Amino acid sequence: MTRKLGLLFLLISFITPKVFSYNQLPPKTYAQQTLVRHIEHLHIGRVHEYKNLKFFTIESSHRIRTNGTRYVTLDEATDKGWLEIEEISYSGSVGTVRIKNNGTKNVFIMKGEIIVGAKQNRMATRSVLIPPCDTWFDVPVNCVERRRWSNTSAGFTSGKTLVPNSVRQKSTETASQGAVWREISKVQNECRVQSGTQNVVDVYKDKNIEQQINDYVRHFSYVPHEKEATIGIIVTTGDRIICVDTFANNKLLTKLWPKLIRSYAMDALHSKRSTVRKTDAFHFMEAMKRKWPSIYEELAVEGVRNAHLSLTNTKGKGSALVMLPPHYIDIAPEVVHMDFFPKSKSDQNPFLWDMGIPEPIFRRGPVLESITIERRRESRR
Repeated sequence: MTRKLGLLFLLISFITPKVFSYNQLPPKTYAQQTLVRHIEHLHIGRVHEYKNLKFFTIESSHRIRTNGTRYVTLDEATDKGWLEIEEISYSGSVGTVRIKNNGTKNVFIMKGEIIVGAKQNRMATRSVLIPPCDTWFDVPVNCVERRRWSNTSAGFTSGKTLVPNSVRQKSTETASQGAVWREISKVQNECRVQSGTQNVVDVYKDKNIEQQINDYVRHFSYVPHEKEATIGIIVTTGDRIICVDTFANNKLLTKLWPKLIRSYAMDALHSKRSTVRKTDAFHFMEAMKRKWPSIYEELAVEGVRNAHLSLTNTKGKGSALVMLPPHYIDIAPEVVHMDFFPKSKSDQNPFLWDMGIPEPIFRRGPVLESITIERRRESRR
């Protein structure tokens, strides 16, 4: 009997670390491994095209336990009256606001979502989870209304939209508020929209722009409903990939879908029809799987961690929000949101060079073949 008990305890000692050791890893390693698993399960799904936008859906081969109620969006939370969003102080600060969640569930605020009111409209500069508790949390933001610094309301509410994709990209690439303002001015000039306070929201209110964007929204409205495995998208216009977005599950993607389409469509309005092929999207996704995060930030909040990881290489930049529950809560860690923005180039997909793609892939057509020949010439010099 004693021998059997000894063998039983020995067996448990081998099994237990395998069950719990992962949660006991340092948070940075824990978050990175969660992101690696997330990316490894991604693959290209279906192709959808309309006018100047072409989408490649991203599906996950991992069986996701879809819990549509785990995350409440910014719009849902403000409609329920859960959120208090205020200036950081009486005098305010352009780069920070504070938020308190008086609800009962985590509120997800996506990078690029607009809040309106107070001294000037802002956009979130990174995706965050705000847990339900009595604590105020400082959230980094950018100003999207340059020529106003006076209260129009006591606090903020949701602007019900995302900034144009190019503005979100600029905010990801640089911490410069001036660069974000210049990108907003560029968008307004391209759309021929004048705004007294240089408010990015005014672009969406223009009747002509609104009609064009709504055409995209109507045409692509069915996309996230096709397959539950669809959790993200690769967005292309003209000769390049402009953005990659993935989410924790299909329901979260579906909730944000109209906002996403409006944001992407703003980039497509003054572009050309996409020439990016599914093979390009496939190799781009494979290249992403070889690039791991290089910068790490963490915000521990009432037992739930917001882990922020940066995805950076010479040809693009992005980030990931990873939810890391403590080991005593029976919830799996997961990537709530990941994005990546390749740098804008006139050549077709040249950013693939620095992402580990084999040279033979470029032997497809005159444009890519000329890039291959030029690279060979440079290597011989």
